[in-house]
Amino acid sequence: MEAEPTLRAALIEIVGSSVMRRDAIVEELIARGAVTGSAATVRKTVDAALQLDTSFSDGADGVVHVPTLLEGTSWTVWIDAIDASDGFVRGEPHLGPFTWWLIAGDVDMIDESGQRIGPIETDGVMLGGVDTDVIRVPDGSLDGLADGWATVSVTSGSLRWTRCAEPPEPHERIAAAIRAGFARRADVNIGVDVPSGLRFAVSESVVLEALMVDREAFVEHPVAPLPELFRAAGLEVRRQVVVEAGFDWDAYDAWTLGNRVRLDYDLSSAQVEQLSFAVGALAAHVADETEGLGADADARQLVARRVAATLDDADVALAFWETSLDGDTELPALASFAMAVADEVQDTPTPGPGWLLARALDWSGDAALADRLLTDLLPGAAGHALVLEDAAGFAADRGDAVTAFRLLSAAGVEPPAFDDDDDEFDADPDPAQMLLLEIAGWATHRPRETARRNDPCPCGSGRKYKACHLGREGFPLADRAVWLYDKAKRFMRARGADTAMALAELLADDDDQLYDELLESELVSDLVLHEGDWFDEFLDSRSELLPDDEAVLAAQWLLAERSVFEVVGIGKEQLELRDIGSGERLMVVNVTPNHQTRIGATVVARPLPVGDTYRALGGVVPISATWITPFLDAIASEDPEELVATYAALFRPPGSESLADVDG
Repeated sequence: MEAEPTLRAALIEIVGSSVMRRDAIVEELIARGAVTGSAATVRKTVDAALQLDTSFSDGADGVVHVPTLLEGTSWTVWIDAIDASDGFVRGEPHLGPFTWWLIAGDVDMIDESGQRIGPIETDGVMLGGVDTDVIRVPDGSLDGLADGWATVSVTSGSLRWTRCAEPPEPHERIAAAIRAGFARRADVNIGVDVPSGLRFAVSESVVLEALMVDREAFVEHPVAPLPELFRAAGLEVRRQVVVEAGFDWDAYDAWTLGNRVRLDYDLSSAQVEQLSFAVGALAAHVADETEGLGADADARQLVARRVAATLDDADVALAFWETSLDGDTELPALASFAMAVADEVQDTPTPGPGWLLARALDWSGDAALADRLLTDLLPGAAGHALVLEDAAGFAADRGDAVTAFRLLSAAGVEPPAFDDDDDEFDADPDPAQMLLLEIAGWATHRPRETARRNDPCPCGSGRKYKACHLGREGFPLADRAVWLYDKAKRFMRARGADTAMALAELLADDDDQLYDELLESELVSDLVLHEGDWFDEFLDSRSELLPDDEAVLAAQWLLAERSVFEVVGIGKEQLELRDIGSGERLMVVNVTPNHQTRIGATVVARPLPVGDTYRALGGVVPISATWITPFLDAIASEDPEELVATYAALFRPPGSESLADVDG
């Protein structure tokens, strides 16, 4: 991301190694004749250019050119062996000041003689479930540095990486600059209503500000590892937030939580206060289960009643659940907290704590117990949308679409608005709306009658059909197979959404349009369900709730493998496929061939057995003949990463194939 070349060159020349106010930059550009127009017009142009160009950054006193500011400095970084084998180094905690600059992707790695090795880039990688900024370097360039300290020197706008036997000690002058940099950044008005007494700054901005305070110190002395340097400066760092000793982290956490939930959940100030109280009570309970809610009976009663009232507000309860999971709270701790609160308020039971316990039990794998708990809560939970919606989900899993539809209606769930002209929803449906879309057809259509009124009932009871199962028929399994797959996708969306997004991002390779297409595709859902093991998790969790025949079918689907097929027959809504690996022929009955579908074409799919036929519920991806062997090899490897890499190569331009033109 850079400004227009001519303007960028002028900005670099004007700013250089100095710190300049934007108005001064505008005046200098006009004086040099580098731009034309009024000062206001030029200011807009400059603001836009500086926002796009990651080689510039704003300091407390003005704009700096980061490469020039860093030129001649040497930094100390630990090279993790596993990270190095994957070709990257984490930006934090040692190279945070570099990551924004490196986004532009025009920085090279050089060897000790100054020869170019290759480009350096930044990326976001999921590490331990956290989206982590990493610095990618040319393949093999870290081989001699792995599992040890290295020095990263900025030379002529490039980075030279060399082995460092021992990290340098923090230099007093640099530590003093860090302290001054913190003071300057912490006092800058960051445009947010920060509570009095909370002085903090972001680690990257503190270091850049310190460079502006005393750049010579950083040039004359090697920079110690940043965590050590911050400690030497009398500062603490937590998740890139820099503070002074004695900082009130609890107040900071409450403030950041409030900011986040206001944006994410549209809560009022009173609701945010309720949520903050409940989060604090949970933290106290996790720290001390015996006295976490209070040291005596009266204190526990007061805390529990306030928490219960908070959880009785469905909007706040959802925010509490999601922020607790985001904060890495363990499910057993949430269940224990819910039971502790419920025990204290059992004389006046409310639905909120029971809902929290049921949700925690469900996510811990005990869906049957969670279902029973919610069923018991329903008589007193008329106004609690989450109780009704979660109970509706369990009813759907049991195959009771009518009950699920009734519960969703009671919760006030309405179908999402759909734009027929654009053939898409006006906004992404929420989980309850997605459940409504899933079950609506099953709830509003009666199954076909299976006998005449006065015939013996097919169930074998010996009674007449009209006196036995007339009006109580069920849909045949062949019809419900699609619903079973939808149930699994609903389970995966609730728990594996991050996996699906990460997979779509990997396959799309920075193509935003392809990313959106993939994220909504049956292919990504099926990869996450099958290779990502979420279908296995679904069956483990829901086998007790599913109708018996669906549980048996789901177990069969676990054994279905992906393969490469040749199209050997085409019907109106079906394809006959020959497995190229095994030679087996399959009839897939839920596909709609298009004008490009032809005999002899090859596709990758994971057809699922339903009776004597198969369903392409996970989509069908057409491939050219050159991709047959790569996909067969990837599938045979039984390595999900190799399979995903093969799909990624397929979709990557130039010449990438489009997503399935034959829809499941």
